[in-house]
Amino acid sequence: MSKKITNVCNDDFGGISTIEIMEFPLLFETLCLMYGKPNARRFADECDLIYRVALGMTGKVYRITHGIERGESVRKHLTNEQIELLDIIQLYDLGMLLGCPNYVERKIKLEWLKMKWLKNKCSSED
Repeated sequence: MSKKITNVCNDDFGGISTIEIMEFPLLFETLCLMYGKPNARRFADECDLIYRVALGMTGKVYRITHGIERGESVRKHLTNEQIELLDIIQLYDLGMLLGCPNYVERKIKLEWLKMKWLKNKCSSED
């Protein structure tokens, strides 16, 4: 765990596992800065949004579908392209959290971003 993250939340992770925090450290840090104390439900909702947009399913469903043990990192089982997309979606979601707090609006914008990213990725491979 980075010193930066533990300092932001004063070592209180609000019931959020360190594996989850390691999957989305910037999200965790941003939510701590925005709300002071980490909230497991809010963090899980944002993680689910990022996974849904990037992978087409929540992290929990991805784990079950791919036989990944609970508590094990999903990232270890992703392709480089999936990790890249996950990181991009996370960064854009963080940028929108303050300006666009509506979950549905952010999801629509993130799905549009994914389509643009995939289109650019395909055209650059030609």
